[in-house]
Amino acid sequence: MDKISPEEKIQWMKKILQKKESISSVASKIGVYYTTVDKWLRNYKAIGPEAF
Repeated sequence: MDKISPEEKIQWMKKILQKKESISSVASKIGVYYTTVDKWLRNYKAIGPEAF
């Protein structure tokens, strides 16, 4: 998959936080490692949308 835009990352993080998706399922759908999505989520929780 091509580079994921900040807007897309925010949408995926919202889905994870709303319990609509798991970190594993998001990682699989967008073609990145679990640890990458986990890092994005931690940064999003700490900083908010500015993390991206």
